[in-house]
Parts: sequence; C-alpha cells; structure tokens
Amino acid sequence: MRRTIAIAVIAEFCIAVLLLFNDIKDFLWTRPWWQSFLVAIPGIAAPILAWFELRRSGEANELRIKANNHRIRANALQEEQNKSIQQKADLKKELDAERNKQLQQIAINTQRRITEAERNAQTLKKYLGQRASVTEGSIIGVRWGHNR
Repeated sequence: MRRTIAIAVIAEFCIAVLLLFNDIKDFLWTRPWWQSFLVAIPGIAAPILAWFELRRSGEANELRIKANNHRIRANALQEEQNKSIQQKADLKKELDAERNKQLQQIAINTQRRITEAERNAQTLKKYLGQRASVTEGSIIGVRWGHNR
C-alpha cells in the first residue's frame, strides 16, 4: 500500500513539473531565494521520502520472504516431530506386547510342579469322608482299602 502511494506521489510530481515547468521557473526567478527554497522543500522532500519508502518496502518484502521460509521450516520440523511421536508410540506398543509375552512365559516357567504327594492327594480326594482301612502287606508297598 505504501509503495503504491510512494510511486503515485513521484509520478504526480513528475507530471506537475512537466506541465508547469514555465510557471515554476518564472515563480522561482521573480521571488527571493529563501521563498523559493521554502516553496521547493515539499517538491524535493516528496521524492526523497518516496525513495526511502521504496527501500523500506524492499526490506519488508525480504523480511516477509525470510519469515515465510522460517514458517515452512517450522512446519516441516513439526511434521517430523509428529512422525517421531507416532513412531515412539508404535515402538512402545510393540515393547509392551513383547514384555507381556515374556511375563506370561516367566509365569508359566515359575509355576510350581505338582509333587507326587499332591498327585496322591488329588487321587484320594474322591474318598474324602469315607472310612478307610490300611493294611500292610509286604515290605514292597502298602495296600489301601476302603470300607463302605
């Protein structure tokens, strides 16, 4: 916006100088020099200010380009971070599944094996509450019997 206004001021000044050149020359020659200088200040200042404004516009455009590049880079880094977070979550799920599998295997391996006495107790549980008599036979073994 400012650039357009600066260009318009310069163009207007150039057109005014071209159209009114003879009148400006006569005015400047018939007045004292200090009055002519005061009248010429706006005409001289306008192009100078317009030039500075055009320079600032160029600098502003360069800064906008840099800012856009930084935004693009920030967006790329944000996408990279999002992908890394997703990968981390996936790896954590895999690790948890593997850990659970290993814990199940450890639980299976740490279960106590049934002893012979426990096996005998399970076999004899069906006779619980019934009368039984024990007779010894030979030295080789013991015979169990039950009375009904």
